[in-house]
Amino acid sequence: MYAALKREGGDDGRFGELGGRSDRFPISLQHRRLVSLAEATVETLWRELIESWVIAQHVRWSVARNGDGTQRLRLALGDNGWLRVHKRVSGPFGPTPDRLLSALSLASQGRMIVRDDTNVEPRFLACRS
Repeated sequence: MYAALKREGGDDGRFGELGGRSDRFPISLQHRRLVSLAEATVETLWRELIESWVIAQHVRWSVARNGDGTQRLRLALGDNGWLRVHKRVSGPFGPTPDRLLSALSLASQGRMIVRDDTNVEPRFLACRS
């Protein structure tokens, strides 16, 4: 995704669509981290994705948004690793249609897939080489 957007003129500076504030985990930073793991094992890659991309971002934003007295933190780091803060499991979670449509629309704008609007609902198709 980064390479396609960069080819189309995407900006990875502080105010660009590929860059942005470092606390938002910009796409350019994600790209650099993945490139640095190109020779890593699958286990190392998954550890990076889960610990740095999912858990660390969750903890960062849960703590940052905690000013209204609402407990948003779902995980905490204990002596033996990550622990659930709440006793009951949250969820189930799934991608919501609006977020899925946004992701697919962005992918079509980056020419990774093709959007077909000839029907009532948009369809997304693989690009033909």
